[in-house]
Amino acid sequence: AAAASASYKKLQRPKGTPCAHPELPSTEALSPAAMLRLALTVRLLQAPPGGWVVPKAHITAKPAKTPTSPKEQAIALSATFLSFLLPAGWVLYHLDHYKKSSAA
Repeated sequence: AAAASASYKKLQRPKGTPCAHPELPSTEALSPAAMLRLALTVRLLQAPPGGWVVPKAHITAKPAKTPTSPKEQAIALSATFLSFLLPAGWVLYHLDHYKKSSAA
């Protein structure tokens, strides 16, 4: 944290020097309320991202207690593909019907 604040202080321009960008107003021209909002905004932007520390999940890669047979794998894969492909196929097959009913 000390190194980050030291590098941040190096990036700050000295007080009284004009802003590098000619279209941006200098901080001397801002009202006290605007300076307060600017200070709060800068403080929010400097806050560390995240905020909450999420504990690491304890996941281990062990062999299954009961291995899945090739037959069970084939059934599961077929059911998964059919659950996605059947509704899409139904819609594509009846697309002309949907077009005609929406035009009326």
